[in-house]
Amino acid sequence: MCKILIVGNSHVAAVRSAWQKLQPEFRGIDISFIAAPLNIFSSFTLSENRQFGVLDGSGCPSRTANIIKLNSGGYLSRNFNDFDHVVIVGARWGMPEILKIYSAYLGENGYEPQTNRQSRIETVFLELCRDLAQRYFPQTALFECGHPNMHIVPAPRRSERLLPIASNIEQFGQQRYTSGKYLNLCNQNGLKELLDLQSALFVEAVEALGMSCHPQLTGTIGEFGLTKARFSDAPERLQTNLRVEIDNIHMNSEYGTLFLRDFLFQTGLAKR
Repeated sequence: MCKILIVGNSHVAAVRSAWQKLQPEFRGIDISFIAAPLNIFSSFTLSENRQFGVLDGSGCPSRTANIIKLNSGGYLSRNFNDFDHVVIVGARWGMPEILKIYSAYLGENGYEPQTNRQSRIETVFLELCRDLAQRYFPQTALFECGHPNMHIVPAPRRSERLLPIASNIEQFGQQRYTSGKYLNLCNQNGLKELLDLQSALFVEAVEALGMSCHPQLTGTIGEFGLTKARFSDAPERLQTNLRVEIDNIHMNSEYGTLFLRDFLFQTGLAKR
């Protein structure tokens, strides 16, 4: 039996939902989860013996503890040593910042690599993207824990549903989970190329640390570089008391299914 621990923020919900449906198909694999919304997940710590989560339950507010347990099989923490593979889902990779730069500084023509631009400016911009890729790792301790099979899964790109509503700037003020308000400031020329560049730099940075990185599947990405709209229909969310009417950040079970199948086959943990 291969034991996998999936760790992460609210993006874990799509994968967990997918696993509930796929579990009978992959009988030689056991997957556990420890997840929480980002504001809680960011406070998780890792001990020297690789215990990860809330290590001292006595100091954890009851509401926070309940949210963690609801989304983690009743646990407040898990030990990486108990699992053959550890998968960090929903890693930040600088996407919101890139969208800001894209709209605010690249002009009405969007991103045009190596076109009418001085090579020095291109070099500076590339280094900025590289710095963002390296800065947005999850807790540094996770990368230094020494587990032999660590996998990093970047957060999905925003839904392309942002594009049709981008002309109504007032609507974005009511969308707490939307970073796409920057897209209304310019066209989409070169947006896919820019996001592809940032994604590739993140993969490069992760692999330089000796870990496996699993970027978003190309089949889920639309022509402008954002996630195809159908994957944000009925998005999966962690169990909390927070209600969100419009959500262009989280993806659904179909998205989670495509990722999980690909992950299991690409890593050789399952046979086609």
